[in-house]
Amino acid sequence: MVLHCRSKFADDCDCTKLTCRHNVELRYPSRPGVLSLAGVSIHMERGKSYAFCGTSGAGKSSILAVLQRFYNITSGSITLDGKDIRAMDVKEYRNMMGYVSQEPVLFEETIRWNLLVCPGCTHEVFDSD
Repeated sequence: MVLHCRSKFADDCDCTKLTCRHNVELRYPSRPGVLSLAGVSIHMERGKSYAFCGTSGAGKSSILAVLQRFYNITSGSITLDGKDIRAMDVKEYRNMMGYVSQEPVLFEETIRWNLLVCPGCTHEVFDSD
């Protein structure tokens, strides 16, 4: 899986870093007795790409699910420049990143080109990309 933090998170935002800290944990609502993520700490910077690699069940999808706010964490915090992501508008927040899933459908172009061709993407994509 690849997560790309766009070079500018939003038109009115000069945000620079996305941080998971204080031992982020996740328990899915359908399995509250199972700890799906434990002790996660991540620091991501604007304009960089990050790959999540590991064996099946290692937590790659769970990390992306909490980073994209599909699930709320049960412990710890996830902040964008110090602001809790749960206080942000979900749609605007999700538009701040590009994501390639475990089983992506990609066009025969570069990864950058595929990330920029997204619904609501404000960047133009050229053949040179």
